[in-house]
Amino acid sequence: MTGGKSTDYWSGWNNAAVLLAVVWSALGPGALVAFLQSQGQAVVPSAQSQVIYSTVPLWSAVLAFKFMPEETMGTIGYAGGAVVILAGVLATR
Repeated sequence: MTGGKSTDYWSGWNNAAVLLAVVWSALGPGALVAFLQSQGQAVVPSAQSQVIYSTVPLWSAVLAFKFMPEETMGTIGYAGGAVVILAGVLATR
Protein backbone atom coordinates (compact mmCIF):
# COMPACT_ATOMS: atom_id res chain seq x y z
CA MET A 1 0.00 0.00 0.00
CA THR A 2 1.51 3.26 -0.98
CA GLY A 3 0.04 6.59 -0.09
CA GLY A 4 -2.42 5.20 2.48
CA LYS A 5 -2.76 6.05 6.14
CA SER A 6 -0.38 4.29 8.52
CA THR A 7 -3.36 2.58 10.18
CA ASP A 8 -4.20 0.88 6.89
CA TYR A 9 -1.09 -1.30 7.16
CA TRP A 10 -2.18 -3.15 10.29
CA SER A 11 -5.83 -3.71 11.08
CA GLY A 12 -5.14 -4.72 14.70
CA TRP A 13 -3.61 -1.40 15.72
CA ASN A 14 -6.62 -0.49 17.88
CA ASN A 15 -7.00 -3.88 19.59
CA ALA A 16 -5.83 -3.46 23.21
CA ALA A 17 -4.91 -7.13 23.67
CA VAL A 18 -2.77 -7.14 20.53
CA LEU A 19 -1.04 -3.90 21.47
CA LEU A 20 -0.37 -5.22 24.98
CA ALA A 21 1.18 -8.38 23.49
CA VAL A 22 3.40 -6.30 21.21
CA VAL A 23 4.52 -4.04 24.06
CA TRP A 24 5.13 -7.02 26.34
CA SER A 25 7.18 -8.87 23.73
CA ALA A 26 9.37 -5.79 23.31
CA LEU A 27 9.77 -4.81 26.95
CA GLY A 28 9.39 -8.12 28.79
CA PRO A 29 11.62 -10.66 27.05
CA GLY A 30 13.53 -8.01 25.10
CA ALA A 31 14.63 -6.05 28.15
CA LEU A 32 15.21 -9.23 30.14
CA VAL A 33 17.50 -10.67 27.48
CA ALA A 34 19.50 -7.45 27.25
CA PHE A 35 19.94 -7.39 31.02
CA LEU A 36 20.90 -11.06 31.29
CA GLN A 37 23.31 -10.79 28.37
CA SER A 38 25.13 -7.85 29.97
CA GLN A 39 25.32 -9.71 33.27
CA GLY A 40 26.70 -12.80 31.57
CA GLN A 41 29.26 -10.87 29.56
CA ALA A 42 30.58 -9.37 32.79
CA VAL A 43 31.69 -12.80 34.05
CA VAL A 44 32.42 -14.81 30.89
CA PRO A 45 35.54 -14.11 28.81
CA SER A 46 34.80 -12.47 25.46
CA ALA A 47 36.23 -15.32 23.35
CA GLN A 48 34.11 -17.88 25.18
CA SER A 49 30.98 -15.74 24.96
CA GLN A 50 31.44 -15.38 21.20
CA VAL A 51 31.50 -19.17 20.84
CA ILE A 52 28.29 -19.36 22.86
CA TYR A 53 26.58 -16.61 20.83
CA SER A 54 27.59 -18.24 17.56
CA THR A 55 25.47 -21.27 18.48
CA VAL A 56 22.22 -19.24 18.56
CA PRO A 57 21.17 -20.34 15.03
CA LEU A 58 21.87 -23.95 16.01
CA TRP A 59 19.65 -23.70 19.09
CA SER A 60 16.96 -22.00 17.03
CA ALA A 61 17.00 -24.94 14.62
CA VAL A 62 16.89 -27.47 17.46
CA LEU A 63 13.93 -25.74 19.11
CA ALA A 64 12.13 -25.41 15.78
CA PHE A 65 12.67 -29.13 15.17
CA LYS A 66 11.25 -29.91 18.61
CA PHE A 67 8.27 -27.55 18.67
CA MET A 68 7.48 -27.30 14.94
CA PRO A 69 7.89 -30.84 13.57
CA GLU A 70 6.19 -29.94 10.29
CA GLU A 71 9.23 -27.80 9.39
CA THR A 72 12.07 -29.77 7.86
CA MET A 73 15.75 -29.05 7.44
CA GLY A 74 17.73 -30.08 4.39
CA THR A 75 21.24 -31.37 3.96
CA ILE A 76 22.71 -27.88 3.86
CA GLY A 77 21.03 -27.06 7.17
CA TYR A 78 22.50 -30.12 8.84
CA ALA A 79 25.91 -29.38 7.34
CA GLY A 80 25.73 -25.81 8.63
CA GLY A 81 24.87 -27.05 12.12
CA ALA A 82 27.80 -29.44 12.02
CA VAL A 83 30.13 -26.62 10.99
CA VAL A 84 28.92 -24.44 13.87
CA ILE A 85 29.50 -27.29 16.35
CA LEU A 86 32.93 -28.06 14.88
CA ALA A 87 33.92 -24.39 15.01
CA GLY A 88 32.83 -24.18 18.65
CA VAL A 89 34.84 -27.28 19.55
CA LEU A 90 37.93 -25.99 17.75
CA ALA A 91 37.63 -22.51 19.29
CA THR A 92 37.51 -23.87 22.82
CA ARG A 93 40.71 -25.90 22.49
